[in-house]
Amino acid sequence: MKADGVYGRFGLGHLEKLLIRDKRAARAAIDRMLGWDFDRVIVAHGDIVERRGKETLREAFAWLPS
Repeated sequence: MKADGVYGRFGLGHLEKLLIRDKRAARAAIDRMLGWDFDRVIVAHGDIVERRGKETLREAFAWLPS
């Protein structure tokens, strides 16, 4: 996880970023999710984000083009 850049943080690793082929579609999906009313993020692997979920998601996907 350290080599992939995700140790101790919320977000995608280097490999996952490379596997996203349509970055504009991914950005549109993230922007749509950011329009929802939420504060908590539950992920399949890793810790639950109890607070600042929207900000955490925004920061995790800031690398996607606008």
